[in-house]
Amino acid sequence: MNDLLSLVTASLCQAVVLHCVKHFIMAGSILNSGLRVPRTFATSRPEADAQLLIPAPSHR
Repeated sequence: MNDLLSLVTASLCQAVVLHCVKHFIMAGSILNSGLRVPRTFATSRPEADAQLLIPAPSHR
């Protein structure tokens, strides 16, 4: 059970890191092309991303 928990934690961290890297690359390419980055895109909201990652409890 402990191995499963560490595996889930590691994969979740990897997914978050890849997600952040993807946004950094996209933001960098937009900045390099000379376009203005929209404010909603530039300011990342960690709480919104966390809500997407964490599944809602089904026994509501």
